[in-house]
Amino acid sequence: MITIYKIIIPVHSVYEREDIHVQNYCWSALKELVDLNELFQIVIEDIGKVNLSISLGIPLGPRLINQPTFKEQLVFHITIDSSVIDMQPFEKKSIDISLDVFTPDFVMQVFVARQFNNEIQRLLVLSQLAKPGSLETLKGELMINNYSFSDFPALTSIQRKGLADIRQLNWPVYSNISFSEIFQWFDNSGLAFNTFDNSPLGKALKAFTYLFGQGSCGTSMELFFVLAGIETLYCNDKEGISNQIYEKTQVVLGPLTDFKKRLKQMYHFRSRLIHGDIELMPHGFGYSTTDDRDYFNELFKSTSLAAAILTATLQQMILSNRKKLTFEYILR
Repeated sequence: MITIYKIIIPVHSVYEREDIHVQNYCWSALKELVDLNELFQIVIEDIGKVNLSISLGIPLGPRLINQPTFKEQLVFHITIDSSVIDMQPFEKKSIDISLDVFTPDFVMQVFVARQFNNEIQRLLVLSQLAKPGSLETLKGELMINNYSFSDFPALTSIQRKGLADIRQLNWPVYSNISFSEIFQWFDNSGLAFNTFDNSPLGKALKAFTYLFGQGSCGTSMELFFVLAGIETLYCNDKEGISNQIYEKTQVVLGPLTDFKKRLKQMYHFRSRLIHGDIELMPHGFGYSTTDDRDYFNELFKSTSLAAAILTATLQQMILSNRKKLTFEYILR
């Protein structure tokens, strides 16, 4: 029995007011991802490696008001032939469920669909470590044999909203790493998103995942987790944390020649937020004052810079094959 699994995702290809540099960057990244069609494999537990097809399709339906222009759908596709795989693990799973209606074939389909969903989420998050801010999507759909199985979560991030901000600062400077290099690095690293990892790199990578999700575009929780990731890489004691970050990030990411106050203000804003020195905005309610605008402007600038620092640091660690950052003072 042949089972076809597809994940279909509308892509944010162009936002209004984005300059041609950003448009070309995002389109080039999308094309590079599609060029991996049939050249990349994902691992499905109890089945093994399966070829991953990647293609572009034309989305259906009109553009919504105040939504970005959608020119493409990203389509991920795998095919499983149950006649050539060992069904014993799925027979055991169907027995464990203890309901006769769940046949081994049905259990296999559900099991594969969930793993397929997780693998594509992993690839999309890692893609934004390779080419930060290059890909944003709306909620998609996972289908089994052309029947809807479940929603696929949207992928948005402050990385995309902050591209112009980080370009203006000109620090840190992102590396442009190929998708295949990032995917290969992750597979060989022994890291995983579905297990606890107490190593500095593992914890920082987990913090990186908090940048992504539906509606993720600069929230206090994102700032909290991203700065936790930065601290685990750069800080070896709890005293003078902001100074450690200020000095050590410039060793790894290069000197910050302009906007130096911005780096210290980032951590100062976080400290004021955590310690209750800033009025908190109510969650889920309309609230519009001058203070509100100032708060969100400062939150955006702090989160945008923190996200860029964590991303660029992880890039440098990958390119130099480091699992942690070690600093020492040298008297010359």
